[in-house]
Amino acid sequence: MDGGLARRAWLAAVSLAGMGLSTSASAADDLQRLAQWDFAQAGAGRPWRTTGQPASAAKARIDGGLLALDAQVYDTPAGQPACPLAAAEVTLGDARLRKGQLSRLAIDIEVKRWALGLGRFDDDVPRLELVYRGQRHQLGLSGFKAMPGTVRVEWTAAAGLVASYDGVHSARPSKATPDAGPPLLRLWIDGCSEGMAQSLRIARITLWGR
Repeated sequence: MDGGLARRAWLAAVSLAGMGLSTSASAADDLQRLAQWDFAQAGAGRPWRTTGQPASAAKARIDGGLLALDAQVYDTPAGQPACPLAAAEVTLGDARLRKGQLSRLAIDIEVKRWALGLGRFDDDVPRLELVYRGQRHQLGLSGFKAMPGTVRVEWTAAAGLVASYDGVHSARPSKATPDAGPPLLRLWIDGCSEGMAQSLRIARITLWGR
């Protein structure tokens, strides 16, 4: 088996379940803006921590006024394919979030580039994570193919995270695990797609709540 076929077989072995989609009207916007990061503005990216591991296969940075994440499948020293990680995260400092006082949150992600190379093998990235009220909520976002555009991710205690784009709501349930850390927002890609690489560019992220 040649290297390309071997990689595709390996990716098929690590594939995740598909995403269901359903149409739904969006709820009325009765939310207050808690924070906004417009990456074209000077200093907007300063609170964000970025990770690219390994550096030879993944990069995360503010580039040209955009939050830029890039990742490409790489070979380990043993010659085995592996997934890199490109991630960006920010601690959420609003006192109401730290106290767990908000019952509904919404995150608007304005995407400029959405090149995920997805096919049969992976449909769970990019992944958004929200740490709030003692839990880390995780949700894959890749079911939305018609990009660029703005993805909205909403959180409630009853539903967890739910994503929507252009009137279409994801039917994929979010996952939650205990996390006693401070409120945090994280977005990451891992490069493990049928196209062997992923690239994401984000112009602005806005956090709402009530």
